[in-house]
Amino acid sequence: MLTIEPMDEEDASNRTQRLKRLAFYENNGYQSLNHFYFEGTERYQILITDRSLSLDKIEQDLAKTFLGKHGVRVD
Repeated sequence: MLTIEPMDEEDASNRTQRLKRLAFYENNGYQSLNHFYFEGTERYQILITDRSLSLDKIEQDLAKTFLGKHGVRVD
């Protein structure tokens, strides 16, 4: 699993870079979920290689990564 800047922000100054990054990850086996990871006020697109992961598991793993220092959630 990894997170990247969202693709739905069409006015982003680095949109071309974001699309290239997404294409790279997709070419290497990642699939984009229609869910986002929120860290405080920041929002990221979730990409995974294992479709069996539940959103609850993803949220728990991300919260552990930041040791509860940031308000994280998956939606």
